[in-house]
This record gives sequence, structure tokens and C-alpha cells, in this order.
Amino acid sequence: MANIPTPEVAKGTAAGAQEGRSPDEFHDGSLYDVRDYGASVDGSSDDSSAITSAISDAAADGGAVYFPAGTTASSEIKLGRSANGVTLVGEGADSEFKALGSYGIALKDSGGPVQNVKIANLRLNANGCKYGLTSAHNGHDDGPITVENAWVHNATGANVRAQLKNMAFRNCSSWNTTNWHGFTMGNDGQGSQRLIQCVAWGCGSSSNSNAGIGFDCSGTRVVVDGCISVNNKRGMKTTDRTIKTEIHNTALLNNTYMGFYSSGRNDSADVVLDNVLAKGNGGEGFSFRASNYTTPSCIWSIGNCTTGAGQTHGGVEFAYGATMDVSEMQVCGTQNGYPGVQDTTSDSSGTVSTLIATDNDGANVKESGVQIETVENTQCEVPYVEDLVGGTSPSVHHYDGESWQDASIKYHDGQQFTDASISQL
Repeated sequence: MANIPTPEVAKGTAAGAQEGRSPDEFHDGSLYDVRDYGASVDGSSDDSSAITSAISDAAADGGAVYFPAGTTASSEIKLGRSANGVTLVGEGADSEFKALGSYGIALKDSGGPVQNVKIANLRLNANGCKYGLTSAHNGHDDGPITVENAWVHNATGANVRAQLKNMAFRNCSSWNTTNWHGFTMGNDGQGSQRLIQCVAWGCGSSSNSNAGIGFDCSGTRVVVDGCISVNNKRGMKTTDRTIKTEIHNTALLNNTYMGFYSSGRNDSADVVLDNVLAKGNGGEGFSFRASNYTTPSCIWSIGNCTTGAGQTHGGVEFAYGATMDVSEMQVCGTQNGYPGVQDTTSDSSGTVSTLIATDNDGANVKESGVQIETVENTQCEVPYVEDLVGGTSPSVHHYDGESWQDASIKYHDGQQFTDASISQL
């Protein structure tokens, strides 16, 4: 549990970046308007020199660089140790940073730690470059680094690539990537990273089946709390680099392949899943492989295996020596002849104290090496998304180049799938 923050999502608040917030919420220092340094904010001129000059002055007194409503286009902007203490802030989604180079904004410095940097209330349009927001391992004691109420979209690689220690993303929305993921978390073994009330939507539009994970928790210590992954290739993954990952109050919805899975074979990794819903995914709701998994409350696999995409094995899969310690698991409505629960390699262990399973097309349980102490064949109590992440209308939108659109998905009400916008979940 070392270096892992406790859950902190407050009920009554929604996931994703929120409109209508003032830039004054995110800084308390002087404002340095990029227009005062010669930025044209016309969407085509390279305003990088103006931005860099504003950052330099803001760093002198811990101020904030202000991006007004409109499109500020720029080649690559690097935030290194010379920018420590600086905030980049805008007016919300109407304040667009448009990348003109190989990446948008980079947090990195080989010569020293990047600390006390914030990006807030700003939209980062990757504009077809590899990364919207990127950072690189540097071996220093970085952080805190905060990205709050930000929209990041249209990268060919990852919209967000986070590799520094002690980074936190709060109320951020990531959508529309081509060949990689919405959020890629990859710290270097010290410190931790946090994803709090974030949304990943529509990532992985290319034919690359390994692309498009909403939340790639490849970092060694990551906490996810109150997040939504919807309409991606895959919802969320851990890897064999994981030391400790915690996933709380999170929904994995309508992804092409799995909702949650581990791609590694690290039997010493510890993963906690607490109030996690996987619903309407094409493959497994959960694919538990190799690691040690603990569920102190409940996980739900509802209406998964909608297409049998990939190597699907059931609503919930145990494999490659997974060790389970699950308080309660509800598995209902698994489709296309797949079982509710299956141990595909017959070598997993541990316990599930209570399994509630019904209306699965295949057997409720097939070949499980995990001891299931109580099986109840009763209707699952399907949580709505707001029961997990808070709020009555989790905001999931995408930008089609001209306007903001509701992300339409399907939801399962415990009996059938129904067309709905995310706000109805």
C-alpha cells in the first residue's frame, strides 16, 4: 500500500472535464496572457515564441500563463525545471492549444526534477501528432505535477503519455486516438500516479488490435478513482511492470474487446478493484491474468461478450495463475454462448466469497480453480454509472472538428440492452 493514495472521489460530482469553470479556480498568482507576448491566437500562426516568453516570466514569480478563448497554435512546448511553479490555464474547452509539431506539450528535463507544474482548464488538440501531452523518465524526484479539467484529443499515438513520478490527472477527458491509448501511465518505479474522475472515449480507430486502451496503467504504482472508459478498443489494462495498482469506483463500458485485463505474467503484482463495473464490452468484462487481485467490495460483469471479439473466454476469465481474493462478484447476461466465469488455464487460485450469477448464455461457472464459496442464482443488482463515480450526468462528449457531440452507447438495465446517451447511465 506504500505511496498509493486512498480513494478520494466525492459523490455528487461527475467524471470528465467540465465546462463553465473559471481560470481563477486553478491559480492564485499573476496572469501572463500569451497575446501580450505577440501570440496571434488565429489557429494557424506558430505562437510558440510568445508562449515560451510568457512561461519564462511566469516562472519568475510562480504565475500562470493564460490562453484566451480561441485557438493558439504552436510547435512543441517543453516544460522543464525552468518552468517549475508555472500553471498553464485557459477558459475551458474554448481555449484550444493546437499542436503544430511532433507533440503538443512535453514535461521533461534530464538535468533536474520537474516540480509544481499545472495544466488546467485547457483543451489540447494533438492535431494528428504523436502525443498531445507527453513526459519522459528522467530519474529525478519529480512532482507534484497536476493536469486538471483538461480536454486532450486527436493524437496518432497517445493523447496523454505520463512517465514522470507523482503526476495527477483530475477531471480530464481524452478521446479519438489512432494507434495508441487515451491515457498511458508509466512511472519509473518511485512515487505514484493518479487518474481521478477522468474519461477516455473512442481511442484506437486504426486496425491495430493492440491500440486503443482507454486507461493503460503500465506504471508501477497507479491509482484510478471515479473514471469511465467507453467505446475504446479496450477499457483498461495493467502489465507485468505493475507493483501496485488500485482501481476504485470505475466503469468500463462498450469497449470493442475486454473491459479490464492484464497483459503481463507478473505473479507478484498487486491489483485492487473496488466497485468496478464492466458492461457491454465485446469480449470479457474482466480478464484476470497472473497477478494478485483483491476486491474488498464488489465487481460487476454485466452483458459482456457482445461480439466475442478477440480470444473471448467468458464474462470473467481467470488465467495464468491469477490469485483471487474477491468479496463479491456479480456476473450476469454474458452473451453468445460464453460462460459467466471460466478458468481458462486451470491454474488460478484463491477465493470468491460470493458469486451472483444469472442469465449467462453458457454455464455460470466453468472449470474454475478459484474456490467460489457461495453461488446465488439471483438477478444482479446492476449499478448505474452515477452510483460508482458520482453525479447524475457523467459528461462524455467528443469533438468532431466542428462541434461537441454526445457519445451514444448502449446500456443494460438488468433485462435488456437499450440505446442511450451516457447521461442516462
